[in-house]
Amino acid sequence: MLKSFTYMFKDNKFFHKVSIYFFFLLIGNLGLNYIYITKDYSAIALTGLLVSGFFMLLANGYMLSCIKALNEQKDNYVLPFFNFKNNFIYGFKYFISTLLLVLFGGILYIVCFCAAKIIHPLLGIVIQLLLPITILIFSLSFNYMLAIKGWWTSFIKWGNAIDLIKNSGKTYWIAVGLAALVILIPHLITELGIPSVCSYLRYPTAAVIVGESLFASIFAAYTVYIWAYLCAKAINTEI
Repeated sequence: MLKSFTYMFKDNKFFHKVSIYFFFLLIGNLGLNYIYITKDYSAIALTGLLVSGFFMLLANGYMLSCIKALNEQKDNYVLPFFNFKNNFIYGFKYFISTLLLVLFGGILYIVCFCAAKIIHPLLGIVIQLLLPITILIFSLSFNYMLAIKGWWTSFIKWGNAIDLIKNSGKTYWIAVGLAALVILIPHLITELGIPSVCSYLRYPTAAVIVGESLFASIFAAYTVYIWAYLCAKAINTEI
């Protein structure tokens, strides 16, 4: 699994491929961060958000394309080039599958949270802590299913995901641990570090938006390949 941090550099076209991904991701992050930080919900801002969402959709589609490509390769990995049509289809499936997870998972979460609060207030806190942990544990198998099988409902196929996790053994849990680090460290720097530094130096809001977007895009342009490798190699069984 440690190979996930270095394998991508052996592709002699890596910097060409990653630059395209970075460009799309940066546009997406700029639009999302602008809305998130300024709370500007004007028509122009929302139109920009839709454009940003489209670029993020393509970026997510490329990530799934990488998972599929790496799953089919055993060594000397060659990363896929950006394919607009395939990435759009993959990205749209990712969007729909995520939406279904939010709808069905959200209903289940609300029911469990309310029941826990009635039984004991501390149970409500436990439920809140368990939610991101559960999503992290299942996310590798969910993304694997979507990349390999292309199921629109991949993110709510809990039974299939559990079977994949059980049959993959400790390899899967090692991948989950590495994935947690890949997600957590950039998130803490982006959400806490950059705004704190900009606030201390009294930089304008625009600097915070650009700074967060740049850092998140640069980091993601590297970690997306780590994530793709972990998703592709954590599963030791067929669906």
